[in-house]
Amino acid sequence: MSGYDLNPRDTRASAYLKQHTNISQTNSNPIPGLALAAHGLLLSGLAAYVTYNRVQTKNRGVPNKVIRAHQNCAEHVPFLSAACLWYYFQPSLNTNTTDGLIIATTLARVLNAVGLLLGGDTYEEINVCRPIGALATYAGTAGLAITIARNVLQNKRA
Repeated sequence: MSGYDLNPRDTRASAYLKQHTNISQTNSNPIPGLALAAHGLLLSGLAAYVTYNRVQTKNRGVPNKVIRAHQNCAEHVPFLSAACLWYYFQPSLNTNTTDGLIIATTLARVLNAVGLLLGGDTYEEINVCRPIGALATYAGTAGLAITIARNVLQNKRA
């Protein structure tokens, strides 16, 4: 035995995780998990829309805004998903501020995609959702990154 307190239901790996991480804690806050699901659905939906447009045009000219909506989403979803996972597996760090940042940034990604899809191809035809979604994404992403860094630094000092 390696010194872990094991009960009959625990394995050595789960005992190690319980001792060295917060993963064993139950997260009753659904917001990070739901946001993670929303990011996956948004990215998958936009990918399917690109494929649909390729089939419709026989791969001869998918509208640029469709490809840009998917590509733009794909740029931001990895970090936002990682942030959602961070807060999902660290339930003690969930606060109203982090929940608000997660919700706002997720909605901002949807707004940005809607703005790209509904807007025209020129700067004069930009849908109002696009710049609002973009600016809110930048602010929310920066806010999440700052709160994660703050939490890491506070845990290192403890």
